[in-house]
Amino acid sequence: MAILIAFDIETTGLSPYEHALLEIAGVKFHPHEPAAETFQELARPGAPIPAAVRDVTGITDAMVAACRPPIEVLRSFLAWAGPDAYFLAQNASFDTRFINATLLNGGEPAPNLRVVDTLAWARERFPGAASHALGPLLDTLGIAAPGLHRALADAMGVRALVEHLLAEASDPIRAVAARIRPPALPRRQSLLPDSMID
Repeated sequence: MAILIAFDIETTGLSPYEHALLEIAGVKFHPHEPAAETFQELARPGAPIPAAVRDVTGITDAMVAACRPPIEVLRSFLAWAGPDAYFLAQNASFDTRFINATLLNGGEPAPNLRVVDTLAWARERFPGAASHALGPLLDTLGIAAPGLHRALADAMGVRALVEHLLAEASDPIRAVAARIRPPALPRRQSLLPDSMID
């Protein structure tokens, strides 16, 4: 049986070719049921965290010094998700490019994830919203979402958005499956120092 996983990542920058995965989190859930299982782990990026990233996320070099490297954290996340997962993320192409680049840099194939972009979905459903960024959109919908800009809080926000989008769906899993698109693949292999991908 398919399961839904709302997920999010934090990174050291915007380019999967130059920057690294810093944190990944997911919420495994079934629509309209209260129980949810979560995953959250920081990763050691192999280079200092830029000040702008520290300011937004609150993640410091000291917090990740003893953490596992990104590819190991990512392997654990994908194992936790399991083979039947439907992945949902806000601006999902950003997240999937980092996931795929991390694996490709480690000499592993990019996974064939079944991905739904909640940003595109929200733009279709709420075309008049002033902003479709996750925080402002949740505010507009009256959904509380404390602690955004950390991966687990953002994943929880994505779950709340998905629940809202599926509120009138007679078959929520089928509604999600109908929105699955091929994941975003890196256009070329990233060229990161070995210290950032081990």
